[in-house]
Amino acid sequence: MIKSRQKTRAEVTGLYCYWAVVELGYPLADLARLIGMTGHGVGYAVRMGERIAKENNYSLIG
Repeated sequence: MIKSRQKTRAEVTGLYCYWAVVELGYPLADLARLIGMTGHGVGYAVRMGERIAKENNYSLIG
């Protein structure tokens, strides 16, 4: 199946948010302001990024 550009972008954003918030400890609200998303949007992206990272065995650190 071929992914759309928007889906791929959403997945990359999810991984970025997950790694920034969970693995690096960046505050969710600060990240939301930095990338121009709502707090709820970043929270959703974090959950999506966590799922993607676990399914694909992706790791930012170690």
